[in-house]
Amino acid sequence: MALREEIETLRLAVQFMTRLPVPAGAPYDPARMARSIRYYPLTGLLVGGIAALTLWIASAFWAGSIAVVLALIIATLITGALHEDGFADMVDGFWGGHTTERRLEIMRDSRLGSYGALALIFLVLMNVVALMSMPVSQAAVSLFTAHMLSRTAVVFAMDRGEYVRRTGAGQDVQKRLGQDGFYVVALTVAIGLLPAIVSFGLWISLGAFVVSLACGLGLLRFSNQKIGGYTGDVLGAIQQFSCLAAILIFCL
Repeated sequence: MALREEIETLRLAVQFMTRLPVPAGAPYDPARMARSIRYYPLTGLLVGGIAALTLWIASAFWAGSIAVVLALIIATLITGALHEDGFADMVDGFWGGHTTERRLEIMRDSRLGSYGALALIFLVLMNVVALMSMPVSQAAVSLFTAHMLSRTAVVFAMDRGEYVRRTGAGQDVQKRLGQDGFYVVALTVAIGLLPAIVSFGLWISLGAFVVSLACGLGLLRFSNQKIGGYTGDVLGAIQQFSCLAAILIFCL
């Protein structure tokens, strides 16, 4: 059945993109894995929704700064720091290597270098300061929406780019989005933007969408120049960079 297949595809997307406990389903299928990218923005709404709820509840007991940090910690725990790890590895590789082969080798290394460590520290600080600059209600909405928008940027980067490794986590999801997938993503974005439109207005919300997508595609272009395509680490960096970009727009 088509509905059962879509549920299995969504389950696979949540399983791949988060550490949330997901009930066992159908056996692994590479074709289903490729289709699962259409549900990445929906997993973003799930992660962002939990982070936003954490922020809202924590703000009733602690100062806003503590609530913001707790929300970011929860979001990181949900994803297992998947995207943060990719961001740090990409920075290490792109700035630590002088050839494509060397950059890919550094990105494969599990050790964290000084470039990646500093970039990750600055990234977290920017998120904390940006979210603290808003009222709690708006900070919660920005978290909810930005996580969805950043994963939308990841999907479009995957759709337009080429995976450069022969093996790796991205090998089975490098297929194109397709028309049906585009409709699923478009519907998710439309739903996910509604709270932002109510809280920030139409133009700020659309601006966050455009800037987030532009940052993702811009980073993909930069990656093309550095390594001739993208890797899983680059996709993690796109998510982190696009998420921060959207939050910064909501700060305006």
